[in-house]
Order: sequence, then C-alpha cells, then structure tokens
Amino acid sequence: MFGIGVDDGVHILHCWDEGAPSTSPEMSVHGPGIFFTSSTTANGFLDPLPYQIHTMAVPAFALLVNLGVMARFLS
Repeated sequence: MFGIGVDDGVHILHCWDEGAPSTSPEMSVHGPGIFFTSSTTANGFLDPLPYQIHTMAVPAFALLVNLGVMARFLS
C-alpha cells in the first residue's frame, strides 16, 4: 500500500514540478495511468480471496491490501 501511494504521489508531483498551474491538466494526462497502475496492483491482491484456507488470514490480508491501495488512489 505504501509503495503504490508513494508512486502515485511522485507522478503527480513530477507533473506539478514541470510548471503546470493546477492539478486538472496533470490528472487529465496522467490520471488514467495512475488509475491503471493502482487498480492492477489492487486486483493482483484479489487472487487469494476465493481460496478456502484453514484460517482466514490470507484472504483478509488480501482484502485489506486491496481496499488500502484503492483508498490511497482516491486520496
């Protein structure tokens, strides 16, 4: 969760550092790329959800990471 959040922030700050006056032009250009990297990372953690493991630790962790990545994207 931390890594993808930092990655998204670095991309936004890099665009802002190039001299764009507001965040709307950056999001229209780089927003889809940031969305797809965050969503594919989150969806990668959905794989263990349907497994019936002796404990629910792995599916619960997968759900937690998925929700965390999506929350980081929205923030």
